[in-house]
Amino acid sequence: MQLWKTLCIVYNGSEKQKEVKLSEGTWEVLADGEDSFLWKHPQIAAKRMKVSPVSILILGKREESR
Repeated sequence: MQLWKTLCIVYNGSEKQKEVKLSEGTWEVLADGEDSFLWKHPQIAAKRMKVSPVSILILGKREESR
């Protein structure tokens, strides 16, 4: 199993939903405010991701193939 080379951890301490724009590359959703086991079957993240109020979003990027 190939692990993720880069992680992006977004913490939203606000009472309001926030949106973040991701850097270039293919990011996979590993965990969010609803489910911490998304990493078992990760889904490709959108270019902009919404982060629920008072929650966390964890994304992973695998090493790019050459």
